Amino acid sequence: QFRQLHDLTSPAYSVPLTVEFLKANPYLVLDTAFFSAEFKERLIASIDNLDEKLDGLLIHSENSQALRLLHEKYNRKIKYTYTDPPFNAKSSEILYKNNYKHSSWLSLMENRTTLACKLLQDNSVTTTAIDDVENERLGLLLDQIYGPLYSGKTTVNIVINPSGQQGKNFSVTNETLYFYYNDKADMLGKQFRNENPDKRDFMNGAKGESNNYLRYTGKNCFYPIYIKDNKIIGFGDVCDDDFHPGSSNVKLENGIIAVYPIDNDGVERKWLVQRDEIENKIIADLSNPKNGDRQLVVKEVNGIIKIDQYKYSINYKTVWHDSKYSAKEYGTNMLSDIFGKTMFTFPKSLYAVIDCIKIANCKNDDIVLDYFAGSGTTAHAVININREDSGNRKYILVEMGEYFDTVTKPRIEKVMYSENWKDGKPVSRKGSSHAFKYLCLESYEDTLNNIVLRGGQYDMLGNAREGYLLSYMLDAEAEGSACLLNIDKLDKPFDYKMNIARNLESSEHSVDLVETFNYLIGLTVVRSHALTAFDAEFSIGEYGAVSAVLKNGSTYKFKSVEGTLPNGDKALVIWREMTGDIIKDNAVLNEYFRQMFTDARSYKKIFVNCDNNLQNLREENENWRVILIDEEMKKRMFEYSE
Repeated sequence: QFRQLHDLTSPAYSVPLTVEFLKANPYLVLDTAFFSAEFKERLIASIDNLDEKLDGLLIHSENSQALRLLHEKYNRKIKYTYTDPPFNAKSSEILYKNNYKHSSWLSLMENRTTLACKLLQDNSVTTTAIDDVENERLGLLLDQIYGPLYSGKTTVNIVINPSGQQGKNFSVTNETLYFYYNDKADMLGKQFRNENPDKRDFMNGAKGESNNYLRYTGKNCFYPIYIKDNKIIGFGDVCDDDFHPGSSNVKLENGIIAVYPIDNDGVERKWLVQRDEIENKIIADLSNPKNGDRQLVVKEVNGIIKIDQYKYSINYKTVWHDSKYSAKEYGTNMLSDIFGKTMFTFPKSLYAVIDCIKIANCKNDDIVLDYFAGSGTTAHAVININREDSGNRKYILVEMGEYFDTVTKPRIEKVMYSENWKDGKPVSRKGSSHAFKYLCLESYEDTLNNIVLRGGQYDMLGNAREGYLLSYMLDAEAEGSACLLNIDKLDKPFDYKMNIARNLESSEHSVDLVETFNYLIGLTVVRSHALTAFDAEFSIGEYGAVSAVLKNGSTYKFKSVEGTLPNGDKALVIWREMTGDIIKDNAVLNEYFRQMFTDARSYKKIFVNCDNNLQNLREENENWRVILIDEEMKKRMFEYSE
């Protein structure tokens, strides 16, 4: 933890930490990985509505596996996906094998995109970035996948390299962004221009043979705007067809002037907004603008009062060429300032991703998903947008690269501590109150490393050896391997381990079965109780029933999680460590349940590991049922095995 503080703070931290130092650094980032398991358990147990309080989720994993794991919990909950996949170009060296043949690359994209679709809301928006190598083929693939889901599609060209990447004939400056969305009013966000609003006459000044600017083509747009002392004081009703004011300015009593949309030639035109919408679309308070907001400004020209419209939000254009989209300046160089050196090649401009999220119209509590996370630009963008409007948007990032631990996660920690960095040092200590969870999923390599075969004389099989190994050995002789979920080991769930290879070295690591199961059943965690332990005294009652009295001790360990399932049902998950005496273990379980969960009737499902008789405690007015974790976990883990 102190090493992490050294990476964040300047000047350096003190040992021990002083009150003055903590006050001067209110956004220090603490990682529970550096603390004892007991402290971590107590800290997490103290947080009500745990999942709701978390701002982000980082997953170190191959993305197809991560998307499958997310399915139960986040099905139809994602508002926006930003996808910046490997471009399949020879020049960009990334962990996914570049220069795939087109079909192999498209297969990769089809698989991930289809999986991600299952997580999207009905009013979701998606963006996919690509260069010219796979542009056409990717566009056809996205049409095939997204076409049935969305009614709107827009292709945006974004200039990410103003100086251009030299080619044989052209200097390439742009990439392409594919946006898919439902094409309805106010579906997409607007581009705000508070410093440089779009200014134009509020009277329709169009010309041409269509005459759609004249009064009779929009009767509801012909009404007076009342002015006094050069300020708008109200709006009149739509004028009757036979009423013709004769002038654009009509003086009334008390110094009030009625202004009509009549041009200098006396032609009756119309205002740009019809009368029944004027109060909703015109704003007086610029500190709280909304999509489509306009402000009306009174001006006097040659003694005649006219009305101008200042429009502070406009539709995004389909060509983005602002300097803020430069991938070098606001991608590579910005990241180098955060870390003090070049850590990652080809990161996206932070502001390009910010604008993509704003187009998606992500509101408070909406979730943004990026399953090719790279350096973590998407999380950085979400944090910055939340800073702007005090929002609570959340993000999920998936990245398989080894730089997850050296770039992706540290970048988020650094921008939590300070919003601006230079040469690896914080420019200020203006940070954000923020919490994210990160986890690592078992990889295919981990699975292979943990397959344990019960010995056999394979040489005797001759030509049948390969077929035997593939079709039978993994089912039969590898049964019980840690990677295949050894059911026999679920009696010791807090000590489940696997051999994990990192940096060419293999070592034994603990596997968090509790967290794994939460995702498999789609549990939204409300309360994660700390791991507790008891001893017990036993007595035998009528018909030989064994009962237990709990007391302080360490023999019987329990970990419980309360939450809600995807269908809204309230659920309880109880994990316990078995001692080998099933009768006593179940007696302790029953007493633990009685003491800890007195409102049992509020649950619909109670999940417990290992055989038990907990359901015998259910009273007549209760309808909860007990489900074995062992069976449910095995079933859920292999639902997507195809």
